[in-house]
Amino acid sequence: MDVDLLYISLLLNIFLISLILMQTIGKLPFIKKRKLSKAKVRLNNHIAERKN
Repeated sequence: MDVDLLYISLLLNIFLISLILMQTIGKLPFIKKRKLSKAKVRLNNHIAERKN
């Protein structure tokens, strides 16, 4: 019985830690900046194609 509770609590802790890490990684500014720079390059390429 105690071993089952230990496994369940271990799985819950792993799940919660991974969830918190994923949310923290999503809020980091350099990851968003890189995504924005890719979008900006794509927009600039589109504008250049429209000008030609």
